[in-house]
Amino acid sequence: MREIKVIAIIPARAGSKRLPGKNIKSFCGKPLIYWTIKAAQESKYVDKVVVTTDSKEIINFSKNCGVDYPLLRPNELSSDESSSEDVVNHVLRSIENISTEYDYLILLQPTSPLRSSDDVDKSIDLLIERNAESVTSVVKLDHPVEWSSTINDDYKMTNFLKNKNLNKQSQFFPTKYLINGAIFLINVPIFLKDQSFISSNNSYAYIMNKITSVDIDNQFDFDIAEIYMKYLV
Repeated sequence: MREIKVIAIIPARAGSKRLPGKNIKSFCGKPLIYWTIKAAQESKYVDKVVVTTDSKEIINFSKNCGVDYPLLRPNELSSDESSSEDVVNHVLRSIENISTEYDYLILLQPTSPLRSSDDVDKSIDLLIERNAESVTSVVKLDHPVEWSSTINDDYKMTNFLKNKNLNKQSQFFPTKYLINGAIFLINVPIFLKDQSFISSNNSYAYIMNKITSVDIDNQFDFDIAEIYMKYLV
């Protein structure tokens, strides 16, 4: 496969309901976003790094980290309802020639600080090996999804599980995986056409372990991730 050009896009808005200011909250002595910027910059494949944010504080920190394109996004792209697809489209429209100069974009969310440059590179290695249109990071589920169901307001578990799954041991269920949110890698023209980070035709999974897959949504996740990070380093 010919040499490819990759741009990393890091979305980092200021607001967070469950954990206010989490993207710049001190994590192992550095703002949380630092660890994702570091992973992108240390990748052997990533050519340029974009941080897109509504925060001037994050813009200034990104500049100090040597980020190539610290981009201030409009308020309408910084709400809870704003989609990652809309944010990436804004990046591709805002920076001249970006959508034609780069073959692939990799979306790296700051809430996955244990995802390393090695993970970034291995996901791109996989993409090159398979000549893929997209690669998405996943993590193995600990328990069969067949053991889960909904519960009514009265909390009764009548028909909670299908009879065929009631006494079945976990090893007899197929292994299943969950998208962990750490890496979304896709061909730029395919993204622009489909408006999705996962190609419907030629997509592959990059499997990460449980520790590096931690996704920070609240204070508990944050504390666990810090413990894991100290363990890793």
